[in-house]
Amino acid sequence: MARRNTKTQRAPTRLIPTQPVRVDPVGPGVVLTSRMTLRPLHAGDRAAFVEAVDAARLALDRWMPIHEQGEDDHALFDRQLRLTEEGESRGTAFRRVGVLADGTIAGAFNLTTIERGLDFHAEANWWVRPEFSGQGLGAEGVGALADHALQPPPAGLGLHSVSAWIVPGNTASERLADRLGFKKQGESTELRRVGGDRWIRHALYQLQAA
Repeated sequence: MARRNTKTQRAPTRLIPTQPVRVDPVGPGVVLTSRMTLRPLHAGDRAAFVEAVDAARLALDRWMPIHEQGEDDHALFDRQLRLTEEGESRGTAFRRVGVLADGTIAGAFNLTTIERGLDFHAEANWWVRPEFSGQGLGAEGVGALADHALQPPPAGLGLHSVSAWIVPGNTASERLADRLGFKKQGESTELRRVGGDRWIRHALYQLQAA
């Protein structure tokens, strides 16, 4: 991957939706949107997370396989919980579930492979339960995630850029990325490993801090 601009003084990019995004003072790294709380996965989320994964199974298997080979939903939860905790402690990931007011997990919104070298950069991925499609929750969650990533500390992570790898034909994610200002990086695609042993072609989209 080509290195990006190393300019260090950048203003945060304005993203859609335009509702204020704030960090909840009751917990570290908890981001509030107009309808969701983006927070780390907790041990007590097992039932709600497994329910959400089951609801989104067909879409996940097609566009964003998240199970390792032979992994059931409970083993997936255990691994995601471990990855969340490791990412928090090492500063290498910012993994969040989007929780509605009634406690339903609507989806997941993640920043992974956070790098702070020549460029401060992360990769974003997300998924939303299909029953909430068309309601703007995806844009709301990804917009808040990217805004938090690009805001300077202490309000945000102070990253310079966020990229997203999207499977061609995943029109919902393609439109969402375009709406939020992610720019497609050419027409070429790259094979990316997903689900342990599957390789799927993805296109690269990137959002730069202003």
